[in-house]
Amino acid sequence: MRATIFTTTSCIRQYCRQSAARAISMAWAAIAHTGTTSETTLATLTLPANIMGVNGVVRVMLLWSATNNANNKTVRFKFGGSTFYAVAITTGVMCQAIVEVPNRNNASSQVGAQSAFNGVGNGGAAVITAAVNTANAVTMLITGELANSADTITIEAYSLEVLH
Repeated sequence: MRATIFTTTSCIRQYCRQSAARAISMAWAAIAHTGTTSETTLATLTLPANIMGVNGVVRVMLLWSATNNANNKTVRFKFGGSTFYAVAITTGVMCQAIVEVPNRNNASSQVGAQSAFNGVGNGGAAVITAAVNTANAVTMLITGELANSADTITIEAYSLEVLH
């Protein structure tokens, strides 16, 4: 796989406008969390200003592993302060999610699927909406929280793409 290194925000914008989908950030090195029950930021991603346009979509792939027991290990993805994905892993040892956050014909209006919903299908909750101004740079967080500090949750890999 060939990696592209961006030196400036304008380079990223130019690269993204050349195609319908472009990767902005990827990590394939494990980042583990253990020893505290506080919500802990495991990765911080920055979406450059104006890169989405008014109808663009941010797509994030998250791959997690966790201690296999009945305790909650909660994973979250936050877009500009709004939680677009949150799920508690209990007796499973892994979790993979693809989270999409589209702008709704406005750089300051987003909509997404129910945050605990994983995959495509029906859900029992309303859609999530946010008012994050993507004309400015947007901070996104990948976090983990443990019910028992002896457990471990690990972000095994993540990728961030922008689609136009």
